[in-house]
Amino acid sequence: MMAFLHQTSTDDGTAWSAADDPQEAMVALALAAKAVTAWYGGSDRAVAFAALRDAMARAARATAGQIPARSPREFLALLCRPVNSWLGLSPDEPLVEHGEPTAYCLDVIAEAGNGGGEPKAEVVQARVGDARATFSVRPQGDSEYAAFRLSDPARA
Repeated sequence: MMAFLHQTSTDDGTAWSAADDPQEAMVALALAAKAVTAWYGGSDRAVAFAALRDAMARAARATAGQIPARSPREFLALLCRPVNSWLGLSPDEPLVEHGEPTAYCLDVIAEAGNGGGEPKAEVVQARVGDARATFSVRPQGDSEYAAFRLSDPARA
């Protein structure tokens, strides 16, 4: 994705940062971009509202509840502001301008995969990559990783 992390201040002066969980912030950005194209692209209103609801929930999660929007109308207005002002990601670009998805919004979708990809799967894949990296530095890392992957988490 074409985003870089930085710290942002909330309305009450406290600071949060997308760097706390950059993968969540990136998923939130991709879902917000998909919601923009659904909402402004002529999708069925039920489908567009579901995409908007999912994006809003993920943005709230990515910002630890510090997102300054509590309704779909407020979230749509937020999408017209630069991403770094509400999600803590750069560049200083909005997802919507003049009631249309911006070029940046379309770039985010293109980079997430054809048609927006599956942002949630990207988070899972990143976590798997992190686990593999952790095991790779251990003396018996390959066999420990294999045992970890074959283990049943319900029995743990």
